[in-house]
Amino acid sequence: MSVLAGYRALTARDFNASRFGAFGALRRQKVMLAKRPVQRLFFLGLAREKYLELEVVTSKHQTERGAVTAQVHCFSLTGRKIPVASEIAEQRFFADCIGEEAVQRLWVRRPRRAVFALVSFTRTTRGKRIGVAGKLRLAREKAPTPVQDELLASRDRLALEKCLRVAKQRGDRRMGRKLLARLIYLWQCDTHRRELAALEDAERLYTKGLFRPTGDHVGCGKNGTAFTYRDFVAGDPPQNVPLSKWILHEAKLLVSELRRVGANMIWLQDGAVRPELLLAACAAAALGGFSLEGTAENSDVGLGWLTAFEVRSIYVRCS
Repeated sequence: MSVLAGYRALTARDFNASRFGAFGALRRQKVMLAKRPVQRLFFLGLAREKYLELEVVTSKHQTERGAVTAQVHCFSLTGRKIPVASEIAEQRFFADCIGEEAVQRLWVRRPRRAVFALVSFTRTTRGKRIGVAGKLRLAREKAPTPVQDELLASRDRLALEKCLRVAKQRGDRRMGRKLLARLIYLWQCDTHRRELAALEDAERLYTKGLFRPTGDHVGCGKNGTAFTYRDFVAGDPPQNVPLSKWILHEAKLLVSELRRVGANMIWLQDGAVRPELLLAACAAAALGGFSLEGTAENSDVGLGWLTAFEVRSIYVRCS
């Protein structure tokens, strides 16, 4: 087994210091990790987010994904454990070949009432040695991470996901694709694959519309009635289901309900209307040949990767 030049093995003294969360408190570390974790206790201060920078190397001849795991636990002043967001609680790091190592960030996000954070580092691979180098001191981010070429080339999962949330709020699908492509390439996570599918689904909804009209409007005579659509027929949209698939399901149920009550018009109440209701009403109008009325075009709420403007545009095309 090859030895990582310049990296020292952990000693009994290191593990004794780790028992009190004092590992690496005095100086920069350059050590080979063991399967037994080492711990460092931090005072969080008032900053919402802090980070420390690490370099992780392997004695293998290729980069290893998830070679080191960091567990983050937060505590109150009295020592009570405080729940931490899942993306912060466990963070994984790449191990690079010697001479190709790049800085990676470990993030600590302070929950409400948290005063201390305990971070433990563990090697997760077998057969080859894993080294970690860095000064185990938390630093405060001075400004929000901008979406730029440097970030898109990084392996900072939390920073990439933070920018992805901003892109989704803005309906910026072009940037969303770039960020998701990077995340999927690095982490091969089903969550990111589903998000990309949702993005592409939203793109199709906007560019190609909902569904083609089936023909003439359904008539109920001169005294046809309007159906006030205020609640979902199928219940709230479930998680991890493509938006277009759920809309089609809801629209079919809505068409059946309209025909059951003998209505020929879908009426959307004045004022704010949930965008899911808006799109389902549009789809039902197209599928069943119903007329669509109401002032829902004034809605200013987006839906997933669709902006409020795009949701209104779909409504205008259907009404």
